[in-house]
Amino acid sequence: MAGRASFEGGRATLCDDCDAGRHQGEKGKTECHECLNGTYAPAKSNSCTQCSDGKYAAPASSLCTDCPLGRYQVAAGDVISCLYCSPGKYVPGTTTQGRAKDCLDCPAGYASATSEPDDKSWTKCDDCIVGFHQSKEGQVACVSCLPGKFVNEERRLKCDFCPGGFIQAEKGKKECILVQGGSIAAAGSSVPTVVAKGWHAVNCGTTGCSESKPCPAGRVGLDPPGRTCDACPSGKFSFEGSTSCLECEMGKYSKGTTNSASSSECKVSTSFSFTFSFFFLLPLLTVPLLFFSFFFF
Repeated sequence: MAGRASFEGGRATLCDDCDAGRHQGEKGKTECHECLNGTYAPAKSNSCTQCSDGKYAAPASSLCTDCPLGRYQVAAGDVISCLYCSPGKYVPGTTTQGRAKDCLDCPAGYASATSEPDDKSWTKCDDCIVGFHQSKEGQVACVSCLPGKFVNEERRLKCDFCPGGFIQAEKGKKECILVQGGSIAAAGSSVPTVVAKGWHAVNCGTTGCSESKPCPAGRVGLDPPGRTCDACPSGKFSFEGSTSCLECEMGKYSKGTTNSASSSECKVSTSFSFTFSFFFLLPLLTVPLLFFSFFFF
């Protein structure tokens, strides 16, 4: 009968059962056959059965073996081992070990190694560390943040721009650096910009500044440039973007103040104007008076 065979040249009174891992599907046979790669058979079998997904079997196996954690097998038939995932993929390490039909893409924020270490290394993908990111799935490596950007958390999909007043000249960094006094930096800057003389920093937060503009007329820039401008003192004035104040010319004045913007132009003095007018008109008035006195007195 099937699943049994006689090993005495047909003269035995009883047939022996086929051992596990062997089979015989025909009657009157003198031997059992080994199950092939990827198949198995319990004792007394008349055929071998293919291993299901996620399992494998060597020749003459009585049962299939689960793929180790981190490896998979989807092909049916002639398979005696399980496969490693390709770079950028993994097999989840769960209680259903070895039954994975295929590898999964590493999610965004993760990446997988390109080598083949121990089996457990393929049960998960590697976190993108601080200073690195990955926005795509199924990637083999995380990407470092470019200069002017940073990321201070793991598993990030993208890097953040350095805020205004901060810079980062290197790649793959977890923080930005505050610019020194006399300099500014727009958001996402890798190098600072020196504030020009006669200018001052604006758009300042509690730390750094991101822009600059010229000091207004009546004020002058600091040395080194800062966030404010100095007002011109009394008797002096300045133009926009100046580094020093100029003295008012004769007959003009200015009322400088350290608490508010000063005038950009000196004003004509009213006392000077009266005095100038008097001395200019006096000769013109003198001639008519003398003429009148000569004829009437």
